[in-house]
Amino acid sequence: MQKKILVVGATGQQGRAFIQAILRSSASSPATDCAYHVLALTRNPQGPPAQRLSKLDNVTVVKGDLDNHESIEWIFKDAQNAENGQRIWGVLSILAFPGLGMNADGEERQGKMLADLALKYKASAFIYSSALLAGRRDKNELMASYSAKTHIEKHIRLLGEKELPWCIVRPGFFMENFDGFISSIGVGVFKSALNPDIKLALIASEDIGEVIAGIFKNFPTFQSQFVAVTSESLTMQQIEATYQRALSRPMPSIPSPLAWVLPKINSGVKGLISNLEQYHELVVEKKAYPELEHEIELARSVYPDMKTFYDWALAIDERENKKRQEDEEERHAGSGGHGDWNRVSLWKMITGQM
Repeated sequence: MQKKILVVGATGQQGRAFIQAILRSSASSPATDCAYHVLALTRNPQGPPAQRLSKLDNVTVVKGDLDNHESIEWIFKDAQNAENGQRIWGVLSILAFPGLGMNADGEERQGKMLADLALKYKASAFIYSSALLAGRRDKNELMASYSAKTHIEKHIRLLGEKELPWCIVRPGFFMENFDGFISSIGVGVFKSALNPDIKLALIASEDIGEVIAGIFKNFPTFQSQFVAVTSESLTMQQIEATYQRALSRPMPSIPSPLAWVLPKINSGVKGLISNLEQYHELVVEKKAYPELEHEIELARSVYPDMKTFYDWALAIDERENKKRQEDEEERHAGSGGHGDWNRVSLWKMITGQM
């Protein structure tokens, strides 16, 4: 009998990567048919991203609103009341980033609610995708989304004492932040404002999906564990040099005067820079996160073939072409396309709205 996994954030980059990984890996097993059936949560089942998922074997798109508790609980009840009476076996919680400097109370509320429902309906595996910065051990103020993640993590661990089987995955800095036009803002700001010695712990979203799929397949090994997902750590100078080597062109970057002024006028950008610098001081200089290497090794034990930034950069043009095609589909459908996937825009940054 197939195990049902509810994927929250199914149409996002991590969610899509996980779905592809879990279906591919389980279907390739010669011993059985596909071992999992994915319930892909979306607010808009008719949108192009959800429609693309609905065409996959062993995927059912389900409608729900994370700000409406009843609509999410109905999914758990419906699975339990289905013809075969099989409850939701696993839950993957990937929550949308609210935006730099934006309030994250909704993110925290959603994360806690999902964990509560997983416990109530006796899920056998609950995986929460958090962030590497949420693993800090200090009292310095975190930007809102990272603070929300630490509170969600704490709540999940408390539910573990009530027998919620959990695993928390902490991805590093997404390589996708260097994709498309919006990357030129980040590159410029990091070059201008970030200490040149600071390294970003990088990971491709596709590899996060592979790691999470591996954890679900071997969940008892990873239960009650933190897993840090990062392939390598590079300074901005190293990132630029690697990009140039892979694509034979310089990395796009906004003019340095604009990059210099953004952290001065935008609290969200300033907060991100501050959090990255504090993380470097605590983790690299003060060794205040002694478990980190073990957590990284756990991820590598699941999926040792994580891409380097060079490997990832080689495929940028191919990804951009695919994204343009999907954006065109979504514009025709009236959903607006991917846009700025991490909810950042230059105008909002300049005007302090983000």
